[in-house]
Amino acid sequence: MIRIIFCLLGCLLSYICFAQATALKGKISLLEQQLVKNPKNHEIYQSLTLLIPDHYVQISKTERLQLSNFLKNHAFGSSLNISSNEEAGKHILIKGRVLDQKGKPIPNAFIHVFHADSKGYYAPTDSVNNSMAENDPRLFGFLRTDNSGSYEVKTIRPASYPKQYNGRTIPQHIHFRIIAEGFAERNIQMVFEDDPAMSPYWKEWAKNLNYPIVKMIYSQENAFGVNDIILIK
Repeated sequence: MIRIIFCLLGCLLSYICFAQATALKGKISLLEQQLVKNPKNHEIYQSLTLLIPDHYVQISKTERLQLSNFLKNHAFGSSLNISSNEEAGKHILIKGRVLDQKGKPIPNAFIHVFHADSKGYYAPTDSVNNSMAENDPRLFGFLRTDNSGSYEVKTIRPASYPKQYNGRTIPQHIHFRIIAEGFAERNIQMVFEDDPAMSPYWKEWAKNLNYPIVKMIYSQENAFGVNDIILIK
């Protein structure tokens, strides 16, 4: 009798998981269709962006890649929230401008941003696989700068990697990839000035690679930092 009950419970659980996955696929398909019909609808694009952070393990890797490519190809807004209000961690705002070497704003620059979560993992499977899924992160997004070259990313502050490398703690960081017509592509890691891991070694590392060390400004309601990015032709 006990075996039968466990078997029935297992079947029920499998059915529930299947039903949830099917419903999620339907939701993704519906939102994608709506965005194609309304390509500048920020609410729809925002909803699609948060599906992977909120349902990472319920979406297959292939489906995550497909959705990521869809979001990449339909990116248009200069402001984006890449983590939900329920996401664990300190919620922050990173804003700035993409400029040329003369300080002139670069409109419509493409920005790909991603980072680890509040435990230092890119994906829930990182701790199990003993690896860092930088190519399949849970927290990510795509933006386009506005006419003034500005952008804003709402997210959470990532933690350092749980594992040390060469005896050093990797600083908290956010990856930025910036592409603009007529300029060289730039890939940077933005780090935080008040990160305890920012030892002289890492400060020199950031300086040598021209990575931004951002000073965070805190209030009772929020925390934000300014990360201006210079592109070279």
